[in-house]
Amino acid sequence: MSKIAYDDLRQVHLDFHTPGFVKVGAKFDAAAMFDTLEASEVNGLCFFATCHHGYSYFDTRTGVRHPGLDFDMFGRAAAGGGAASRGFSSPTSVST
Repeated sequence: MSKIAYDDLRQVHLDFHTPGFVKVGAKFDAAAMFDTLEASEVNGLCFFATCHHGYSYFDTRTGVRHPGLDFDMFGRAAAGGGAASRGFSSPTSVST
């Protein structure tokens, strides 16, 4: 992983805290999201994994995936969007 100088850091904290009755992710396109972030010269993305409602945004056997989400959004962003292969620093946000 490349080391990013503090002066060059352009990070986005992408965070959802969405109640269970709301449908989420229906139009999520990881590749398009990363294309937009690259065009904006963002090089760091903090992506959410769980929210303060207790829902996970990934497939889990121990927690509860968000009831309004029908796929592994976290995995799609991490793998499908190519965070690492595009050179993004990508810490993960977990709300408890």
